Amino acid sequence: MKTEKIAIIHTGFHKTGSSSVQHSLAKNRARLEEQGYHYPDIQINDVRFYNRSVPLHGRYCDEPEKFQHYRYQNGLDPDFANSEIDALFERELWSKPKLIFSDEFISTLSPAGLARLRDDFTAHGFNLRAISYIREPFNSIVSVAQQRARHDSLEKTLASGRSNKDIERISAIIDVLGTDAEFYSFEKACEHPAGPIGFFFQLLDIEIPADEVVRVNESMSDQSVRLLSFINSVAPERISFKRNNRLRRKFDFLPLTKIEGEKFQFTQKEVAIIKPGVLKARKAMAAILGDDFLPPAPFTHRREAEWTEQQLSYLLDLSRKLDLHLLIRINDFLAQLDLKDKSAYEIREQISLYTRERLDSELSNLPPVDDHADASV
Repeated sequence: MKTEKIAIIHTGFHKTGSSSVQHSLAKNRARLEEQGYHYPDIQINDVRFYNRSVPLHGRYCDEPEKFQHYRYQNGLDPDFANSEIDALFERELWSKPKLIFSDEFISTLSPAGLARLRDDFTAHGFNLRAISYIREPFNSIVSVAQQRARHDSLEKTLASGRSNKDIERISAIIDVLGTDAEFYSFEKACEHPAGPIGFFFQLLDIEIPADEVVRVNESMSDQSVRLLSFINSVAPERISFKRNNRLRRKFDFLPLTKIEGEKFQFTQKEVAIIKPGVLKARKAMAAILGDDFLPPAPFTHRREAEWTEQQLSYLLDLSRKLDLHLLIRINDFLAQLDLKDKSAYEIREQISLYTRERLDSELSNLPPVDDHADASV
């Protein structure tokens, strides 16, 4: 009797614990094999991808040259990367009876890209089971704002219409994959004793010990989010898709993501900006996924978190390691704060004085300016 072949494709969505699912799958490859499942492993030019496996999005998207995890993040030629992935499929994967993939970027594929994925797997004898976690729209925007603050401003995120994009993606998956598509509330999946990772394994009848589940926490404090947002509003990493900001270095923001503090939340003003879009998105999701699919919208808010002596001390220690232009932006951000704690105020002054010293040092190393030089030369 011929064994039925199946491909489990976890599509994310973004900010629904995908990194934890992927790290748990990668850590438990041997256990998965014992239970009949194969989570592919691949490295290209010593690059291990974000999902610890095959980046299906890069293989099936419309424009691989624009996929950030090829050229921009890892310096990989898109054609070469996809040829290596193609070779892995031909050499090994198409012959496996049960495959698991997890790639949150799959949820962003165009209908044409989803159709290419579907047709490729079905042509090789696979049934598909596409599993998606859907986050309540307000919670989703809060989480996305944290993530995008590494590269964008809060203002851009608030104006992005993020919830509408999720609805378009849900509709595209349903239109292309039909009954092969499964959708689950992320908030309800979090109620599982082992969280959304445990819920995912339960869907597949896979047994993984609780202590072998990997939880990846990518959240940032309110202080980190708002500082990074300010920096990116005045000195973005990228001027356009094809043009980087020459002042910025890749991942120069990482130390600023480590500021410990209060959990990020929107202010009342920010909630007012996104609330109409969230309500509209909830209504549209209910029409597609059912009235009882989503939990209630929390619409929580508070004032921006105050900066403490400990957080400013961290920035002061960090200031000697940061690029000067970032230090100047940090100084500008801190100058706007109404610091009530005397010690915090004094540390801010130290950061400002050190920034001035760095500037003076840079200027003293410049050649003198000839005031009489012909400006037209």
